[in-house]
Amino acid sequence: MASKKTAPYGDWESPISVDSIVSKTRSLSAPRANLKSGRAFYTESREDGSTTIVEILKDGRREILPSEYSAKNTVYEYGGSPYAVLPDDRIIFSNKGDTVHIVSPDTKEVSKLTGDPKLRYSNFEANLKSPWVLATQEDHEHDTPNGVRNYIVAINTETAEVKRILDTADFYYEPSFSPDGSKLAWLEWNHPELPFDAARLYTATWNDKGSISDVRLIAGKDREGVAEPRWGPDGSLFFGKEIGEYRRLFRILPGSDEQHEVKVDDLDNAEFGGLRWFQGCHTYAPLSDRHLVAAPVILGQTRVIVIDMESNSWKDIGDAERLSEVTLDAVARLSDTSVLIIGAGETSGKALYRIDVEGTSQITQLRGSTDDGFPTDFCSNPILKSIRSKGQPQREIHGFLWLPHNPNFQAPEGHLPPLIMTSHGGPTSYTGPGLNPRTQYFTSRGYAVLAFNYKGSCAHGQAYRNALWGNWGLVDSDDAAEFADNLTESGQVKTGGVGITGVSAGGYNTLRSLTRHAKTFAGGVCLSGVSDIKRLDDSTHKLESDYTDHLVLAPGVEKSEKEKICCERSPLFEAQKITAPLLLLHGGSDKITPLDQAEEMANAIKKAGGEVELIVVPEEVVGASLSGLQAAHDLQQAGVSCIVLEARNRVGSSFNNGFRAAQYPRVWVDPAQHPLTWSLVNDLGLEMVEESRGKSIIQGFEEHDRDNLPMDETNRQSSGTAYMRVKRPQDLREALARFLSPGSILFSKSVCNVDQGSGSKCVLTTTDGDTFECSRVIMAVPSPTGHADFGTAIEEPGQWVQVYEPSSFCVKTSIHGPIWETYDTSNDEDGVYALTCIIAGESGHELWNKDLIERREAILAHLRDVFSMFTAIPDPILRLEPQNTLRTRWASNIEGLGVLVGTGDQEANSRVHFAGFEADDLLKARLEVALSSGSRAAGGILAVTVPKEELLLAKL
Repeated sequence: MASKKTAPYGDWESPISVDSIVSKTRSLSAPRANLKSGRAFYTESREDGSTTIVEILKDGRREILPSEYSAKNTVYEYGGSPYAVLPDDRIIFSNKGDTVHIVSPDTKEVSKLTGDPKLRYSNFEANLKSPWVLATQEDHEHDTPNGVRNYIVAINTETAEVKRILDTADFYYEPSFSPDGSKLAWLEWNHPELPFDAARLYTATWNDKGSISDVRLIAGKDREGVAEPRWGPDGSLFFGKEIGEYRRLFRILPGSDEQHEVKVDDLDNAEFGGLRWFQGCHTYAPLSDRHLVAAPVILGQTRVIVIDMESNSWKDIGDAERLSEVTLDAVARLSDTSVLIIGAGETSGKALYRIDVEGTSQITQLRGSTDDGFPTDFCSNPILKSIRSKGQPQREIHGFLWLPHNPNFQAPEGHLPPLIMTSHGGPTSYTGPGLNPRTQYFTSRGYAVLAFNYKGSCAHGQAYRNALWGNWGLVDSDDAAEFADNLTESGQVKTGGVGITGVSAGGYNTLRSLTRHAKTFAGGVCLSGVSDIKRLDDSTHKLESDYTDHLVLAPGVEKSEKEKICCERSPLFEAQKITAPLLLLHGGSDKITPLDQAEEMANAIKKAGGEVELIVVPEEVVGASLSGLQAAHDLQQAGVSCIVLEARNRVGSSFNNGFRAAQYPRVWVDPAQHPLTWSLVNDLGLEMVEESRGKSIIQGFEEHDRDNLPMDETNRQSSGTAYMRVKRPQDLREALARFLSPGSILFSKSVCNVDQGSGSKCVLTTTDGDTFECSRVIMAVPSPTGHADFGTAIEEPGQWVQVYEPSSFCVKTSIHGPIWETYDTSNDEDGVYALTCIIAGESGHELWNKDLIERREAILAHLRDVFSMFTAIPDPILRLEPQNTLRTRWASNIEGLGVLVGTGDQEANSRVHFAGFEADDLLKARLEVALSSGSRAAGGILAVTVPKEELLLAKL
């Protein structure tokens, strides 16, 4: 056995690198099974950040959702469960953009059921006896916290009818049908209450015409902390309810109104049933009328057990190595004797398991969150730490401690390790002991890490959670100091070597700990933290609009005191008390906590003479155009900060849409061949017009043997049709731009140099001398063609465009040049008649070197060869200089950017990725290709990075 090297704590060498921490991982969630057929599914994140639905097979798994769809929603901003399995095994799901679709797992055919840009849907529950599906609906017609409305709706999967069946409460969670389809249950509450205490459970009788009757309040009248209602296969209704300190499971048998507690002796401090801001927790599953599998939490640590409800006994069916942390949407019944469960262990990452509960309870892993193994020899195991505070009020505080561990190193005798304290967000969330590669990164280098669950953390009982109400910024920051002092005074960590870090609300805890206990901490790292409570409260969304009042106003304190209290507890106004070095890391387009909170905090500390550095992280810089806007949208939806550099002074289009301007690129759209464009146009509510018969400056068409190919023939050869177009293509770009975070787009920023240099950064320089530093770049490559645009308003409109097929209108395409494509871009309603010519190839470049008269004559000569006759065409009214690019089938080679940034836009070159039309060689779908290539480019980013909080912490 090799002897260990001796080195100071913090200087140990480790194989756990930053790259391995941020390597590609999958997010696994939402296991579901059809109770009748037994077919089972779950959701899994793709490399591009979208979410697919996967079927579990006997010999593997199969993705059933086509790549252009993503099972996501933004109900209550956090989103909720995105799908349900119908009785015939089809799946109803909310697509990105909050439209509702149905997919067949056998054919992968997708049909749109309903959708409105103002409406969002989540938490679907199918009726096993009829075509109705329950869902939570959110109406953003008045998009303010006070204007948003929530409903429970019933959707008919045969007729697409949507009926609002519950509309009187402010908030609704988790509607569900009983197995026989005769009843439904749901949670609701109202302003100014919070669900943790005030959620109420109701049931009602259902009739198949889409209405309810006999509404009954089951639990929650006396602020009982009701959570996670679920029907058992025998028709029993289960739910969690707080009695005393902890939430227990209760059961109402079919035909009865009496509530019976599900007995679990020796688990008195266990919390059953999850109630979080996330809607759709699944932390237990009734298997039969006798057995139930649950994942209760004890002081932040999960135990997976099966309960025998006849004998009132239970046994463990999970182990800490694999299942010590099971949260949110993670448990589903598979059969009377088996369950699907998603969780992480102390030494293994999150994975999907099947557990057969009979006998020895066999556990089988079905899917891991990563394909890469983790060096378990370097894993430090968590230690549950519970301390008693020295300060008042005296209280128990809990957390998990990971001590330094490395099989190859030891510290000099008598040395103690430095400590990194991590504070969770929420602030009513909690941190469990599941494997976290970031923690192991530090422990394998000789640091101790403590994840402390301060007062207010859930999963520790009612009194523990409620201790934060009215005391945010006080008791939680005091808990941090209590833990730091305890570990240093007990000789477990180095005195004067304690740092603290946290994200969002955890970042606020970091700042408050540094202001209230400056001498305790040697430094801090605040990630996207809150520095001004009032401004956070002013910008919050509906679900959390009453949150701040509960956090800062103690019982009996008048609301008129709120502004004063917020000011007193905002670190921004006590910046002079921060004496330890502080690093502020903030995303440039953070929606939850705006960047100015970090900027003002940094300025205040500097003004007071403190040591502070602010790093603003535009994690990605994206070029403009439609593909660039789509890439930016996908990145921000996945939690990645990015900015868009637009070379022009307007969004995303080479052409204005005013009078006499052509509409390019081609804006034809068809639901079968252009699903991304069609879905986006409909989601945005944009107007489309029919183009199969329209007026044109072209007097007629004749077939020629030389140099002609009607576009309808091209469409047929490409298995596509196109017969509608967006009336104003610019609307599409502007609407997509509005989806981005405020300040994400910077205009008139033409990039002239991209320097990848060395290290992990790219530096971009614009023609006006500005520089931008980021981790990765997406170049939105323009189509490598020159453009000539002819158009005018004429008094006598010409003959309509010849229609070769009812489903498509005709356009001429040249294969020799100089004109590469010619098509009609007239706008009949506005009286604009235009013919747009696209030139390309060597002859096209030669054409641009001619003077105006020669150029015009060459184009007209080519048109005479193609068209039998045409009206007088005026001089070009718009000219775009040709790009210095070389067109190949799959690539665009771009030089002159300081370095050779890419040889093909299908693949990333180091930290530079590409989006543009060249991702597809079909001529019929420029908008579709732009959107898909933008999503593909974003996917390339997401394949090598992780959401903001993980990426930034890894860079510590």
